[in-house]
Amino acid sequence: VLRLGLFSDIECRTVAAAAFTTGGLVQTGDPLSDLPEDRLLLQSKVVPSIDKGSMRLNLWDKEDSVLFFRKDLDGKAGKWNTLTILNLQDFKQPFNFSLSGSNIKGLEAKEFAVVDMNSFEFKGIFQKGSEFDCGDIEPHGSRVLLVFPLPETEKVPFFIASDIHYSGGADQVSGIKLSGQQLEVTLSSRWHKKVTLLGGIRENGVYRFVTGVAQCNGSNVSAVLNFQSDSDNK
Repeated sequence: VLRLGLFSDIECRTVAAAAFTTGGLVQTGDPLSDLPEDRLLLQSKVVPSIDKGSMRLNLWDKEDSVLFFRKDLDGKAGKWNTLTILNLQDFKQPFNFSLSGSNIKGLEAKEFAVVDMNSFEFKGIFQKGSEFDCGDIEPHGSRVLLVFPLPETEKVPFFIASDIHYSGGADQVSGIKLSGQQLEVTLSSRWHKKVTLLGGIRENGVYRFVTGVAQCNGSNVSAVLNFQSDSDNK
């Protein structure tokens, strides 16, 4: 990831997204201690690399189309995938896809949570087969979307992802402990940064989502997601 203004912020995110998608290989000519904080944050999204390949999903589209990839992931939270969209052209391009077929291969669910892994914004719940509109992908821009299959089990909290890495924490989440209406999530990372975690629970057919924060300091750290509702306290 280049510094000193050689790339725009959008382009830096795209370089990081491409590195994550194509194998996670990152090279820098500067000591990490010299990199600006925002560039270090991008480095932490792809380092360490995830030993899993990606599949190009729109191989037969025209040459100047955006590139669309799926990476299958698994960990303590189960199975999920990331969908990466890369626009390497000098013009913006609209893009949308369906939550069906090879786009969600290996994921069994009726509904899915979609999270933007750049901003860690929860984009909503989408039914299987529905369309997801990415809007216009900026020139040299990208999207990294985490797609998580939502369980139908009632009143059992589940962990979805953390913004610690583009993978959502496939390798960094070393433990998930359920205790009543709480989830204790243990993260293992050599990075020093604040991270956000996202979990959910299904109650009477409706999903509710909870976030938490942890401060990574180069070793294991735990965070608690509390799913106790106000009505439970009455």
